[in-house]
Amino acid sequence: MKSHLPSIQPLTPERSNILGADPARKRLLDQMMYAATREEIGAATQAQLAWLRANSDDFGVLQAGEDLAYAFDALCVKLLLAMRFEFLPPTGDAGEDSLLRQKGGPPGQRIALDCIWTYVPASTDSVWTLVRTMRDLRATEGLLIAGAGLNDEALQLAQRLGIRVIDGDELKRLIDAYAPELNVPPERTDDLAALEAYLRAETGAST
Repeated sequence: MKSHLPSIQPLTPERSNILGADPARKRLLDQMMYAATREEIGAATQAQLAWLRANSDDFGVLQAGEDLAYAFDALCVKLLLAMRFEFLPPTGDAGEDSLLRQKGGPPGQRIALDCIWTYVPASTDSVWTLVRTMRDLRATEGLLIAGAGLNDEALQLAQRLGIRVIDGDELKRLIDAYAPELNVPPERTDDLAALEAYLRAETGAST
């Protein structure tokens, strides 16, 4: 999440007080904290980047970007569960929500998962990171969900290595397709507010 960000400058006590009292900063932090849908996460990410370019000493807004990463992870997990994936128990090598299998899939199936949201299409570094995870977890397959997509070189590498990629556009299509299973009535599958309310409730975010 932190690539393509400006270098953070030293923060003085005076600047800290000014930033803390800025209502625009408060609105930005709220936007980042409550982002739950793909569209809201993307908008909050770009708003964060614009703010940091104008306020390169605001370490608090930089750190708040972790909320967006958690929100995107939660969105991916809920969608995968609706798609009939199931997560394997954490082991010494595999953390929670990092290894899964398709229900009804082949015996011994182990899919290493990585969900990333970047400011620009992700590079080959993201693909190689998942390859290393696959090796460490002894996974049989890899699944990379990239909210901002992959650049051409990274996409070609993933295809060559047999890694399944779900990019931002496909992610939105899948959310639309599985919206009924996310407790969004069929006639409201295009209503992002309904989907957002569900995701916030499921992830325990306050409204």
